[in-house]
Amino acid sequence: MEYPNVQNILVGTHDFYLDPTHKRPLPAALLSFVLEEIGFKTVDVQFLHGADLQLSKNQIESLPPSLLHFFTQGRDCQIVAQK
Repeated sequence: MEYPNVQNILVGTHDFYLDPTHKRPLPAALLSFVLEEIGFKTVDVQFLHGADLQLSKNQIESLPPSLLHFFTQGRDCQIVAQK
């Protein structure tokens, strides 16, 4: 399945809510956990379509590592799971 990556700062604060069919944001960690709990043995998460947010080298270096992924992860998340 492929869905919006709400951990991406642009998607999570803006783009997700432009589609009225989106009800609740689903972080990849939560969806992975649920899939494993209901019996999927292999759960592979991939982030797609790169980040649109263009940061300068100085801006990237000034971000704490704990926040960097919110600005650089892809706009979509893909999960491939196998029973």
